[in-house]
Amino acid sequence: MNYSDIGDNAASGVMATLLVFLSVGLVGATDGTGFHLTGKVVNWSGMPFTIGIYGFFYSGHSVFPNIYQSMSDHSKFPVALFIWYAWLYSCFGLPCY
Repeated sequence: MNYSDIGDNAASGVMATLLVFLSVGLVGATDGTGFHLTGKVVNWSGMPFTIGIYGFFYSGHSVFPNIYQSMSDHSKFPVALFIWYAWLYSCFGLPCY
C-alpha cells in the first residue's frame, strides 16, 4: 500500500478548501455581485457542524493506516476505500448536481 496517496488526498482537501474561500471572496469583491450588509456575517450556531464536516472529511484520512493494519485481510482495503468514497460521493457530491 502506498501511503503517499493518502497524503496527496489530504493535501488536495486543504487546497480545495482554500480554493472555495478564495472563489467566494473574489466573487463577492468583484463581478458586480458584491457583499451586502444584510443579516449576520457569520452564523456562529452553525460553526460546530461546519468544523465537524471539514474535520471529518479532510482530516479523517489519518485513520486509514490504522484501519488497514486492523483488517484481517489487507487485500480488501482498496475495496473498502472505494465503498467509502462512493458513499461520500453519493451523500455529498450527487446532491450538488
